[in-house]
Amino acid sequence: MKHTANSIRRAIYSLGVCAGLTLAQPAAAASLDLNFNYRLTPAVGDLGITIATAHFKDIVSGNGYSGIDLVLTNVASNALPGQGATSYISGLLLAFDYDDADLPSILVEQFTDDTAQSDRWEPQEDVATVDGFTFTSELGFPRSETSSTLGARLGVGEKAHIQFWNDGGSLPTALSVASLVEAIRGSAANPSVPDIFAAVKVRSAPNLSGSGNFEVIESVPTVVIGGVLPVTAPVPVPAALPLFLSALAGFGLLQRRRTA
Repeated sequence: MKHTANSIRRAIYSLGVCAGLTLAQPAAAASLDLNFNYRLTPAVGDLGITIATAHFKDIVSGNGYSGIDLVLTNVASNALPGQGATSYISGLLLAFDYDDADLPSILVEQFTDDTAQSDRWEPQEDVATVDGFTFTSELGFPRSETSSTLGARLGVGEKAHIQFWNDGGSLPTALSVASLVEAIRGSAANPSVPDIFAAVKVRSAPNLSGSGNFEVIESVPTVVIGGVLPVTAPVPVPAALPLFLSALAGFGLLQRRRTA
């Protein structure tokens, strides 16, 4: 009888562990780090160096609307062959998992100057199809968080802080890191090309003034660098983990009382 009771307790304990892990997964507030190191044009291939990085994370507004927080960093665009010291990131390409009619419901904010590039958000067009991948939106000329000598462009060593919001909660599904990961559209013409849902445009313009002339910038040859999706996306501490730990503590307390 005692053996049976012990077996039951062990079974309940195991079920509690499984239940805690199961609850923890869907409650996870996802984040994702991308390294932009894969050239999509003018020639496809792994660069062997990281040109830019992006850190995405889920956020929720005070009224409960979902959003994505992004920090984009120009690590070394000047390391691209032919770009040189005057290189900069001139645009961010993303594939959102929504129909064209839904894309205008994504509100874009850039910090510390929210109004700097709002007119450069182009959500209703397939702005680029590169090696089979289609990007559904483009944010042009991300504003640097630091004082820049390059005007409305992201220079080497500079960061841009950007947030994408489900404006008024009107999107059909939550705007989240998971929705970005699911938004890969198309497949590479070359099966060896990894999955890519985000890319940056890199340009170089010698003698271009710091004030920023959009017409001149647009005419500069562009190199498109993709951010390779990791095999396993990193996820921070799940929201349900405290519940899981509480369950474990409860089982431990029962076990202690039984042995006392």
